[in-house]
Amino acid sequence: MVRPLPCPPVPGRKNRSKPAALPDEHPLIKGAKAHFEGGGLSYDVGYLKPPKKLLVDLAVTKTGLDKAFAFANHLFLSLEAKGYPVVIAAHAEHLRREDVDEREKPGLNPGYNNLWSPYRCTVTYLGTVAIVLTIVEMSEEVEARYVNGKYVREAEYVAPKPRKVRRRYHLDNDESFHDWPALLAGLFTVLASKVGASLARD
Repeated sequence: MVRPLPCPPVPGRKNRSKPAALPDEHPLIKGAKAHFEGGGLSYDVGYLKPPKKLLVDLAVTKTGLDKAFAFANHLFLSLEAKGYPVVIAAHAEHLRREDVDEREKPGLNPGYNNLWSPYRCTVTYLGTVAIVLTIVEMSEEVEARYVNGKYVREAEYVAPKPRKVRRRYHLDNDESFHDWPALLAGLFTVLASKVGASLARD
């Protein structure tokens, strides 16, 4: 009597731990917008200067704020999904980010915009190597006029109505070129600098 061959063993299921699901909003983004909206402005161009200094590192204007946060959130979550955490650097690391020039075409002359900077860098880690991240809304050079103590785009300038008596000594209406947040809103760049081995991690 021929007996049927036994069925092959069913391989057991391995208990593989699933990676934790990422949130819709990165922890560094959550709640940060209100701090940027509640601060002052930098010279001339009007980059936001939040009063809080332990925040995600953004150089951004009010008009570009929403797009900057959406961009940063997508970038940070993408890095986290690949296993590269994005955090504010630990105090013991003593990291320093590069100086930020927001101008799309810096030229030979240095910029004089007093941009906000955080107490500690925003970093991602590749193993033990820290990469400092700064997200910058770029500015472009446009034709402008200096009127009543501030710059106005030439395209937005409205000439005052002529007066019967013209004051010849009023000199704050000169045409020039000035750096301004890009007309095509949403032009951002990521400044990433390698700073070597991490000394400590929170």
